[in-house]
Amino acid sequence: MFHSQLLIGDKDANASAGAGASFDRCDAITGETATRACVARAIDARAAVEADQAAFAAWSALPFTQRSHLMIKVAEVFERRRDEVVAALQAEGGGWFGKGMFEAGYAPEVFYLSERLFAGGVNSYHDNNGFNSSGPEILRRLRSQSVP
Repeated sequence: MFHSQLLIGDKDANASAGAGASFDRCDAITGETATRACVARAIDARAAVEADQAAFAAWSALPFTQRSHLMIKVAEVFERRRDEVVAALQAEGGGWFGKGMFEAGYAPEVFYLSERLFAGGVNSYHDNNGFNSSGPEILRRLRSQSVP
């Protein structure tokens, strides 16, 4: 069974969140308890948003080479722990192995692409369909859902 931690601003918030209450989530295939997580309240969500906003300033101040390195490192962890990710995805949602493999392979690509576009690796992206755009332009198109 996986015990999920609630981290807010690099601090363990399990004891304070929901007055220490927790909930169990059952494996969709076996019916056994797969995950135990603490109950978070609205105040915990606000604290998490505030911590994220505070951390963003420090992230933004990092040189692009450091941001790039961290994005690549996250992708590499996903790749190295692929089998664990697949097992967790199957237990979480009852999905089949092939879907888990797709998602476990897709996640690192998101971080690699983010590194290239937004951490400063390149100023534009060009795909095989002739889509050529900068990172900010891609974000604008994603927000308006007009990405080819």
